[in-house]
Amino acid sequence: TPSGLADDATYLRRAYIDLIGLQPKPEEFAAFIADRSPNKREKVIDTLFSRSEFVDHWSLKWGDLLQNSRTTVSEPAVYAFREWIRSSVASNMPLDDFARQVLTGRGSFRNSPTSTYYLVSADENDTLQRATQVFCGMRMLCAKCHPHPFENWTQVDYYGLASFFNQVRTKQDPLLATDRKAKVVLLDTTQGFARNPRTNQLQPPRFLGGIEPKIAPNADRRKVYANWLASAENPFFAKSITNRIWSYFFSRGIVDPVDDVRTTNPPINPDLLNALTADFIKHDFNVRHLMKQIVTSQTYQRSTIPNASNK
Repeated sequence: TPSGLADDATYLRRAYIDLIGLQPKPEEFAAFIADRSPNKREKVIDTLFSRSEFVDHWSLKWGDLLQNSRTTVSEPAVYAFREWIRSSVASNMPLDDFARQVLTGRGSFRNSPTSTYYLVSADENDTLQRATQVFCGMRMLCAKCHPHPFENWTQVDYYGLASFFNQVRTKQDPLLATDRKAKVVLLDTTQGFARNPRTNQLQPPRFLGGIEPKIAPNADRRKVYANWLASAENPFFAKSITNRIWSYFFSRGIVDPVDDVRTTNPPINPDLLNALTADFIKHDFNVRHLMKQIVTSQTYQRSTIPNASNK
């Protein structure tokens, strides 16, 4: 028998820390406990979504995931990308749009803040590994040199992904010539496909799962990838994001680790993950909707105090 629901004070503290990274103030505790409305827990979640601390808290998480750091990128570019992430979180940008914009940035941080994402990467291999790990929850590094030991991916899959990203080039930002980390992102649409070192053949772009899309010559292949990645038909994207968001509230994913999704690491509750994912897609990749589904669930609201049957 599961433990009962947590009391109001426990729930309020839990929700505040998880959603905005702060504990509630004494007057907020008092007002919440005095509130007798049956839906007060749902109401407080909506209130927390509207606070600036919510934007601070979740922008920091996305900044970490996308590796936005002055270690590798100029300070103005880091700042511009940070502000873009903050505005995306503040406006509740759907996660499919968020992913597409991150993966298709080009030019300078002045006109395209998301171009900074590519400046973090050393090359297309770095980019495909980062993109696949963050947005699909999969680690592709092993498949660069040999078939993945714990998954079905091969070098054909790996270099098929590399062919979506190997048009990207960078050069020194002419307006910040004295800062060696200040660069702009260019696209060489004449660039051929990535070469598979095992077969020594050029590998056409290939989605995870084996489909090789038809792409017009001189097209930006990243856009084709981004549209596939963030589509409802992609079996990896929505499920990976759902699992990652769940992990922020329970300290572990339904698949754990969250960035090691594979057939040999199945979800602990596949029905739950499938249901949450379907609901996330149905609501147009609305992250706040997904968060609210989680934090108003009986699972999240449970007390940590055991009872006789589960202690």
